[in-house]
Amino acid sequence: LYYEIMVHELNGSEYEAVDGELVWDRLQKPVKDRVSNILKHFYREFDVDKSNSLDKEELGKIFQKMNENKKRAEIDKIFGKFDTDKDGKISTGEFIIGVVQHIYDHAKETEQELKEIDPSFPKMYSDAEEGKLDAQEGGEEDNEDDDDDGEMPDDLRSLPVDEQHRRLLMRSFKTMAIGTLLVVIFSDPMTDVLGDIGRRSGVSAFYVSFVLAPIASNASELLASYNYSSKKTRNSISIGLQALQGAACMNNTFCLAIFMGLIFFKGLAWRYTAETISIIAGQFAVALFSCQKNQTMVTMFLALLTYPACLLLVYVLENHYGLD
Repeated sequence: LYYEIMVHELNGSEYEAVDGELVWDRLQKPVKDRVSNILKHFYREFDVDKSNSLDKEELGKIFQKMNENKKRAEIDKIFGKFDTDKDGKISTGEFIIGVVQHIYDHAKETEQELKEIDPSFPKMYSDAEEGKLDAQEGGEEDNEDDDDDGEMPDDLRSLPVDEQHRRLLMRSFKTMAIGTLLVVIFSDPMTDVLGDIGRRSGVSAFYVSFVLAPIASNASELLASYNYSSKKTRNSISIGLQALQGAACMNNTFCLAIFMGLIFFKGLAWRYTAETISIIAGQFAVALFSCQKNQTMVTMFLALLTYPACLLLVYVLENHYGLD
């Protein structure tokens, strides 16, 4: 919450105060949505009597849950600030706006606490602030792209948090089921096409499938990773990299396991030693690149070289060492 309010999306300069203006009014809409979703979770959890309002005792428990140990007098004072309509109870809107204002008003104290927890915080804060200014100079369109990271779909925003999670899970399972069905429908024709291309061109079916199959099966992940990474934020680049790592390693591992299972249970002849060694070597190479703390353009070119290197390894093992 501190990062969202004080650094990431607050219009204006750091700790800039405007008389008579609430911090909530200065936040951008995507940030309001994210902050609201977080705080609504606490509000619903501690609204024990389900009256859609909070009393002083419930407010105190919320602050305790948020690691803010307040004395009774402090809770009374905070309650008075939150209860803007003076009806003796705090509504959802009053709670959200009040917490945001409270975090802003006590920003210096929070910053000092974060410094004690992590001495590198000032640098992190400065880097984040610099990144925010760069994004603002890039124009409104870039800001909108950055705000899309992890944003709740529009049709689910108004729902309770538990319902949002349930709907997202159902939507995910539905999408995966449709994708699995499409794979089942088109996998057999695709296998026939790859085999036919190999026969007509006189090239081994393995080499054809090694080049064309990944393009066909992983094109969607490549595009999704590119779209995420083009936003140039830490989260989006991490998501894009993880998606590509999954395509490079997990897909190979799963497919290789199925392939070996078919050979074992069907009693087929084993003629794939070179290909298996090549796949395993490629996965180890990708794993080594992924473990590097700093990844540069040189790392990217080396990772790309694993693709033709695997093909070359298969050729050498089959034609010079007889591993077929």
